[in-house]
Amino acid sequence: MANYTAHYHLHQWEPEDSFLRRDFNEDFQKIDAGLAGRGDCSLLFGSYVGTGTCGPSEPTVLTLGIPAKALWVSCGSRHAVFLRGNTQAVNFSTSDGELLEVEWTQDGLSWKLGGGLYNHDYQQLNEAGTTYYYAALYQESKEAPGNTRGLLASWGLVIRTQRIVKVPPISSSPVVVLTIVQV
Repeated sequence: MANYTAHYHLHQWEPEDSFLRRDFNEDFQKIDAGLAGRGDCSLLFGSYVGTGTCGPSEPTVLTLGIPAKALWVSCGSRHAVFLRGNTQAVNFSTSDGELLEVEWTQDGLSWKLGGGLYNHDYQQLNEAGTTYYYAALYQESKEAPGNTRGLLASWGLVIRTQRIVKVPPISSSPVVVLTIVQV
């Protein structure tokens, strides 16, 4: 007689057990149902070229065509991570980071400088003529969890953002390392 696994009650046969194709099909249906409930997420990669506009009245607008849950923008030593639901993000292109005010839309987002001491296009990730690359995490299934951290956690993953500062003379620009780890 077969034993069963604790979580999905899949068959675990003993050496003397006979088994049927039906048993395998039942197990595959259970596995499929279990995976479907864990989240359905994809990555969208792209790029944009900065226009040079910046400041509180000149937001950078990025239309993705999808409702992103998270966005990572990078150009050389300039990086920012945006998480849906947050109205602020930090651009790590300066030694202290520059606060960006974020507004999410159904198919993208916009961000602008938060009114700091300086207003430079590079601080807003919009330097004229510069190519910026992005990766957007989005959810394909309407039934999967709606919270990005919850979605990653449901896969047994944790998102950790770390700022690492390189020591001169190599560079004094901070670097963001986005690490997704299995727990």
